[in-house]
Amino acid sequence: MLEECQIVNLSNLTLGERLLLERRRREESQQQAARRLRVSRYRYRAWEGDEQCDEVPPRAPLRLLREHEACFLRRRRAGVSVAALARALGTSPWWLTQMERGRAPIARLRAHWAGIERKAPRGPRFGRCDGLSAPQSA
Repeated sequence: MLEECQIVNLSNLTLGERLLLERRRREESQQQAARRLRVSRYRYRAWEGDEQCDEVPPRAPLRLLREHEACFLRRRRAGVSVAALARALGTSPWWLTQMERGRAPIARLRAHWAGIERKAPRGPRFGRCDGLSAPQSA
């Protein structure tokens, strides 16, 4: 789990994450994306959430993963809310959202995740990978 939310690159994105990033790049709501793909918003939401469906979602054509998108996915994979990470960074939720959308400098966000990587415990037993709590001891 720790390694899974630490390393984010194009090769390990789920189909749902690809759809999510494409939708964010287009600045669409889930309903707009569903309309564009001609499916119900419930089906689209299931696809984006990587839920099992009887229909396979289309593959989003991502050629590169931008650094702010990788930071967004790391937070999402770690299960950390915008409010919690904003508190940890000493910023507002609105500003964190701007950083994760690439509309504001991401130096604080980059430093936060780099610090988590340095603190990452090695071995088979570890705690949460959200950077908000200390690793659990064995």
